[in-house]
Amino acid sequence: MPIRIIFLLFVVAGLLLDVVGAEAQNFRRPAGREKPKTEPFSGDGSVVALAAGRVQMHTIADQNWMIWIAPEAVIHVIGTAEPDFLRTGMCIRFTANIDKNGKANAPVEQLTLFTPTPNAPIGVWPEGMSPSDEGYQDPNGAMGGMQGGMGNGMQGGGLAKNQPAPQFARYTVAGRITRARSGKFTVNCGRGLVEIQLAEQPEIKIDIVDYSVVKPNDRISVTKGKMFPGQMGIAQAQELTFELSEPLTLGKKKPVRTIPSRTTAPRTRPGDPQQSFWVADEEQ
Repeated sequence: MPIRIIFLLFVVAGLLLDVVGAEAQNFRRPAGREKPKTEPFSGDGSVVALAAGRVQMHTIADQNWMIWIAPEAVIHVIGTAEPDFLRTGMCIRFTANIDKNGKANAPVEQLTLFTPTPNAPIGVWPEGMSPSDEGYQDPNGAMGGMQGGMGNGMQGGGLAKNQPAPQFARYTVAGRITRARSGKFTVNCGRGLVEIQLAEQPEIKIDIVDYSVVKPNDRISVTKGKMFPGQMGIAQAQELTFELSEPLTLGKKKPVRTIPSRTTAPRTRPGDPQQSFWVADEEQ
């Protein structure tokens, strides 16, 4: 390759790096500059449009706000779902009478589609208790080994010697769907597999973090956020809840209005306090 072409390639690469560096500098607080002051923000309203990392909200006070969602934000998407929405890979939580082979003795009428978190783990435990309860103890390994029969957890359970064990015991199960067909589900709860059959008209609640299912006109509540004093119309959410207005289903979906995606954050004028807003949050 001619020396001139190689030289030109290095020049172009250097210019591109300068452009990227200048773009990033727009959103960094210059050395010695004070961190911009913010004040708490909260609000309720409805979704107008949404995209990854941000949502346009129309408040009950008839105001329009652009809400940026912090990367570490606590998000709840609540509502209901139709049975056809459930599929493999999703996590569900329910309570049922389960035998030593991991099968429920009756159709499950209520369950919750959820996102596993430290406060909502995958697992199995006696009804009325959870791993987060103070003083919780896992008797005999809860469903003790489930994989080969829930034997220890079901057969023992503190029964007196020679006393016959109950055929079923009631447990709360939280796990990932590994098989779904005709209303029958196999759920992996970490200790083994549980098989259930859904009732004909089950009540399915949702509490997930995936807000890609949110649509315009769904409710939004920012319970914890912040904004620049006097800067109306833009805020950042650190805790927020979306409430779906319709059940989730795999049926025909309505068109969704979205905010045009951008590969970079919007430019701001030098000195504009908003240029340091999001970096200031990351440093806190």
